[in-house]
Amino acid sequence: MAELFAKLSADVDVGGLVVDDTLAGQVRVRTYTPRQRDGLTAGVLYVHSGGFVVGSLDSEHSMAALIASRLGVAVVSVDYRLAPEHPYPAGLEDCHTAALWLRANAARLGVDAERIGVYGNSAGAGLAASLTLLMRDRRDPPFCFQFLGVAQLDDRLDTPSMLRFVDTPLWSRPKAERSWRHYLGERAGDVPAYAAPARAADLSGLPPAYVSAMEFDLCGTRTSSTRCDCCRRASPWSCTSTRARSTAPR
Repeated sequence: MAELFAKLSADVDVGGLVVDDTLAGQVRVRTYTPRQRDGLTAGVLYVHSGGFVVGSLDSEHSMAALIASRLGVAVVSVDYRLAPEHPYPAGLEDCHTAALWLRANAARLGVDAERIGVYGNSAGAGLAASLTLLMRDRRDPPFCFQFLGVAQLDDRLDTPSMLRFVDTPLWSRPKAERSWRHYLGERAGDVPAYAAPARAADLSGLPPAYVSAMEFDLCGTRTSSTRCDCCRRASPWSCTSTRARSTAPR
């Protein structure tokens, strides 16, 4: 796995970026800041994928660098603790620490503190959604936007897509079951919305969101229904859901 990540990152052009590994309190983060910018730029907290159990600063280095380069924004990637050694809420609290650190260091990073968003795919999107709930309820300064790609939001695995797509490539129902079991630890049956954000009853006061799902997506129904719930409950979310067609054989 480490060799694969190294190969993926080898072709990344970071010539226009300043890349630095540092600590946000006790949490490792990697910052990507444009070498050339005109005034303050937006900031992105990047939460990597990996089913809550794998991933690191290196595993999605290429994507974090690409976002920083293409959009001209500052990116802070967080190396949150992983399950099963560190089950919920360890990873979420690490993301929270990194979010507060990003805001506190916004000026030094050349970031407009009012334009900080959060980005995540899969389990990273689940953590991002959980983080927006946590920050709302702790009355922290909110993100201005959240990107939730193929989000892993629901431990119950009872939606049509979760029951239908049980053996899909890359991510399957058995993998999802193991992922949630490792992440939740001893909390089976007593799962808070901060762990599985699809369980949240109140979606008011959250930042605007972009929500994506794929055609052959175990999490597809839940991400789509989460979007609809946001709109039905008249929350300030401005949601978009895209259905990306898979090239996998039927």
